[in-house]
Amino acid sequence: LAVDLGGHRIVTGDVDGDVLHWKQARGRWTGRMLANHGDEVVQVQIVAERDAVISTAADRSIKLIELSTRGKKGGQPFPMMMTASDEAALQVVVDAAGRRMVTVGSSAAPELWDLGARRGEPIARFAEQRTPVQVLALAQSQALVVTAGEDGSLRAWDMMVDGGSAGARVIGDHKAAIDAFALARSGSTLVSTGRDGPVRVWKIDEHGAPDRLAVLSPRRPIHRLAISADGRWIAGSAENLVHVWDTRLRDAESRSIDLSDHDEEVTHLAFSSSGEWLVTADQKGVVLTWQMAAGGPLPAPSRRVELGAQVGALVVSRERVAVGTAASGQKSHVHAWALVDAAGAAGAVWKHSLPVSALVMHEDGTRLASGSADGSVTVGAWRQGRFERTDNNYNLAEHIEVLAMSPDGGSLAVGGSLGAVAVLSASSPDPRRFKAHEGPVRGLAFVGAADQLLSAGQDGALHWWQLTEVAEPRSMALTGHTGAILGLGVDAGAQVAVSVGADQTLRVWPLTTQGLLRLSCQIAGRDLSTDERDRLLSGPAPPLCGPPR
Repeated sequence: LAVDLGGHRIVTGDVDGDVLHWKQARGRWTGRMLANHGDEVVQVQIVAERDAVISTAADRSIKLIELSTRGKKGGQPFPMMMTASDEAALQVVVDAAGRRMVTVGSSAAPELWDLGARRGEPIARFAEQRTPVQVLALAQSQALVVTAGEDGSLRAWDMMVDGGSAGARVIGDHKAAIDAFALARSGSTLVSTGRDGPVRVWKIDEHGAPDRLAVLSPRRPIHRLAISADGRWIAGSAENLVHVWDTRLRDAESRSIDLSDHDEEVTHLAFSSSGEWLVTADQKGVVLTWQMAAGGPLPAPSRRVELGAQVGALVVSRERVAVGTAASGQKSHVHAWALVDAAGAAGAVWKHSLPVSALVMHEDGTRLASGSADGSVTVGAWRQGRFERTDNNYNLAEHIEVLAMSPDGGSLAVGGSLGAVAVLSASSPDPRRFKAHEGPVRGLAFVGAADQLLSAGQDGALHWWQLTEVAEPRSMALTGHTGAILGLGVDAGAQVAVSVGADQTLRVWPLTTQGLLRLSCQIAGRDLSTDERDRLLSGPAPPLCGPPR
């Protein structure tokens, strides 16, 4: 027997193998046949997120019944057929998004199923569970399932981890394409939104493990996001409005601050690296600067700049803002000005022959770089109150998609529309260019130092590059996404990286040894054996799971 949360529907399974769906009408419950198993039904469950029912039977059969499908002449829905490997599935749990399912019988290891891909066989077996499972429980805030063994052990399993994504913690809460995400510079907070509507907020601990903090439901869809360096403030744009939330408040959703000074759709927004300013820009080229106070942004902008052309890129440092225009059919300019100066000049510092497509600025505001659709990259340094072009300029000969600057400001990475990556260094006159992807580069980020670079591509590849002066760049593939990668972020301390994919998932990649050990413990559920340590580790290492507590 299963009952939905609203009490409006009931699903039953009987000893004859029939699964019935019951609904109430005019004070009377009536049932209709959903499916029939060849043996006694042992478990039924309603999956609200998929508008579906899962049933299992003594003959090891499992059926996923989508209630929205119908057979001929309104008959039974067409079920998806699955078969448990060794024995009947007596317990079933499904993650909050309705993507993954875990089943377990009386003595065999739990099995993991991919409902989103509609695969008829399990994608993984939790073989480390070596004693029968007595209880199966699901965490509500994560895709995490806990098994309680007959031997008294408790084991936590990540339902989004399978053979291809064991290097990251996977967030699969979104039920549609992800439109925007932002990672705080501190690495403590992650926010995302998609076409399913809500804005989702996660806290990330020091080991790179995400935990859901809040789900915000704005009245209108949010298309762009920004987050302050400490993770406290979130800004999202919906048409001409900017909503600002304080993540420290329990009722953050109902206490959003709305900024309505733009007349056109807001296309870009960013916080200063100090968190003291919020800058927003609309499609007509109006750029507003908002001062952040203890209770949020002040009600009126402190400065208004009208550029007279559509904005192509926006970047904000601790003290300065830079904006690149995307004028159609004419030269585009890069403008820069001081955040604290309410009346200073916002003139152009240089120009490109085609729209400005990417900007990056060092945190202290002393170095600025811009990239254009014409393939050109211009680098400037702050001298005598303005940015001046340096000699370290470059042309990639393909549309510039993304730029990244090393923490020390001495290296610049450039990614293009055809998959090329070039690294420009202030200490070397010759840029290093190499083929990183088959198709557009969607993300670049240095990992702590100028010789470590992450790149993400439309081809679905995520690479960790080691850049040495004497050899060709070497890369390690970080696998898991099943489609194009749309964005990439790394926190200022290089503790975690976050990638967002067309497969509707965000993946949080620990970048520290301790974070990787903690993730390995979560996946394996135990420490390494002596043989595994000798085979996998190059030297002494602490236990994966640490001392027992």
